Amino acid sequence: MIRQATLDDVDVVAEWGRKFHAYSIWGKRVPICDEDWRQTVTKLLSSDDAAIFVSEGGFCGGLMFSMYFNNSYRIAQELFWFADADGTALREAFEEWAQARGADAIQMSCIADQRETAVRRLFRKAGYAATETSLMKEVT
Repeated sequence: MIRQATLDDVDVVAEWGRKFHAYSIWGKRVPICDEDWRQTVTKLLSSDDAAIFVSEGGFCGGLMFSMYFNNSYRIAQELFWFADADGTALREAFEEWAQARGADAIQMSCIADQRETAVRRLFRKAGYAATETSLMKEVT
């Protein structure tokens, strides 16, 4: 069952976040600070402009904001989406939340790994089109 997380779900969301972090490229470069992650989850769950959806199989969350170049254009930006199961349903719950909140667009991302091609295919099938490619350079 997919449901919108509440402040009572901080532990559930924090655990999924740790799993996601361990899998992601960030987990190989930057250690997770559990206290910081829990504070972020609490802030998101306390905001009217953010939502996190959870299930037994994963989580998906993000926030709404106005675009910097046109404040009347609202976008829902996924911040994290990770699932062993229920991935599509979690994404769809986030999309429904965004549409109900008046989003003009929804932006999703995927990790640059061995699953990237398959995930991009799923996004295209769901109506998404590439808008940018994000690259990172460590400077330390």
